[in-house]
Parts: sequence; structure tokens; C-alpha cells
Amino acid sequence: ASNPIRAACKGLAENKHFDAFIIFLIIFSSGCLALDAPRLDPTSPLAYWLSQLNVFFTIAFTVEATLKITAFGLGYFKDAWCQFDFFLVSTSLLDQFATELLAGVLPLPPMLLRVLRVFRILRILRLLKSPAAKGVRDLIVTMVMSLPALLNVSLLLSILMFMYAVLGVQLFTFVMRGDNLTDDRNFDTFGQAALLLFQVITGDGWSGLMEDCMVDQARGCDPAEGN
Repeated sequence: ASNPIRAACKGLAENKHFDAFIIFLIIFSSGCLALDAPRLDPTSPLAYWLSQLNVFFTIAFTVEATLKITAFGLGYFKDAWCQFDFFLVSTSLLDQFATELLAGVLPLPPMLLRVLRVFRILRILRLLKSPAAKGVRDLIVTMVMSLPALLNVSLLLSILMFMYAVLGVQLFTFVMRGDNLTDDRNFDTFGQAALLLFQVITGDGWSGLMEDCMVDQARGCDPAEGN
């Protein structure tokens, strides 16, 4: 490049050590987000240092984006990952320096603006750009390619749940309540039966439910229902 400043920015942006430093900042900032919480005492030392680090990370990622925009120009926005980075930087700047302004302009409680911080945890997805994450990228691509097959499996499970929910309503509506067959989880209606069968699919307490639906000398249909 003829412009020495742009050439220097491009050399720094493409430097592997600079990329490793940004990855370190991403991991560090994600750890700080894990320590932050709305109920954290704002006067505590932890809250103070998290606030200072938040400002540092916002400035650091803004400098990175500015550096790359200077180096690559409008070509920076042609890359999907760069667009993603720019969006995260914009939301971070908005949350960090324009919270009071937004609270005065928009009819929203200030606490709702904290939702912008949720987007910052998505920075960790930038690790997928690293050559070391090739295996993870291949796994994600495999999962995406298998989505049509997963949809077919989900459709099959939905059909089976529909059939067994109808059968459950017809066969187990008047069964006496037990530890697992309760007023909240039962076969009284199709909707409740479908939710109960979804619980069974997850493997949660299916054996106890089976025992509650069995008829023996101690258990049977609810006498109050006249059956």
C-alpha cells in the first residue's frame, strides 16, 4: 500500500501475535462477564474492577475494529465475521458510553439496557476464526448439514407423542393420583398428556410414572369418578 499508515495497520492486523492477543482478550472478557451479575454490590471492589476492565475491553475492541477498517477499508465489511465484530463493538460502545442518553430518550427502564451486554458474550464465537478451531468448525458444519435429518426425527417423535397422548387420555384419565401422576402431570387432557410424554422422552421419572399407572390391589381408578 502507498499509504504508510495503512500499510502499518495492515501489517499489525495480519500479525499472528496480534491475533493471539485479541483471542486472549476475548477469553479474559468472557470470564469477566461470568463474574458480573445484576445483584452484585456496586460498591464492592469486584464491581469496581469489573467496571474498569469493561471500559478497557470496550476501548481495546474498538481500537481493533478501527485498526482493521483503516487497514482494509470498505473491504472490512465484506467479511461476515468482521460485520459480526463491528456489531458487537457498536453495542458495547452504546452500552458503555450512551446508556444515560438512551435512558433519557427511550421510554425504557435503565436496567433494560443491560440486555446489550448479552451480545458481548458472543465475542467468544470469534475463536472459531482461529486455525486451531478447525475441528470445532467442522463439527458445527456437520451439525448444520444434519439438520434436515434431525427435523425428520423430530417429526417422527411428534407423531408418536400425538398417538400416545390420545391413547393416554383414553386409557389413563381416571387412574388414581400418585407420586408422579399428579394434578399437574396427568392424562386428563391432550395438552397435559403431551407435556407428560415430553417429560418421559427426556427420561425424567418415567419409571415412577409407569408404576403410578399400574393397576393392582392397592391402586386402581379413582372411586370419585365412578369407575
